[in-house]
Amino acid sequence: MFLINTTASYFVAHKNALLSASQEQRIQKLVTLTVNLLLQGIHILVLLVWRNYYAYLGATVLSTVVTNILLGIICKKIHKDVFNESFVIEFDKKPIKQRVISTFLYKIGAVLINNTDNILISILVSTVAVGYYSNYFTVIGAAQAFIAIIS
Repeated sequence: MFLINTTASYFVAHKNALLSASQEQRIQKLVTLTVNLLLQGIHILVLLVWRNYYAYLGATVLSTVVTNILLGIICKKIHKDVFNESFVIEFDKKPIKQRVISTFLYKIGAVLINNTDNILISILVSTVAVGYYSNYFTVIGAAQAFIAIIS
């Protein structure tokens, strides 16, 4: 349910970005505030009547979907010229596809390089050593950030 709640926003992210780019965040905030107020009432009702955590999460997912649908409808009404289906621009998709694939592979490589050290230390040495290493790494990172601020 958490995954559904998170991914539900991605389907209208372009419309939210368009509202933000045209400096109409007040519309986003008004819709979000209204739906969240209703959501809090539904949460209270669900907890008092059913006492079911899954129903509580379902209400949260429903509010995210309703918020996204409302923002999508409002954005289409405000920006009719952008969502006009008769005006289509032709462009070459091959360079975009290559860049997306390259970025994807770069991100996977970065995760493999930067995040496998704890796994390897755990396998080869011990979990206690991973804890020491993580604490050391955190202290060194904080010190570097502090030095970067000063200089």
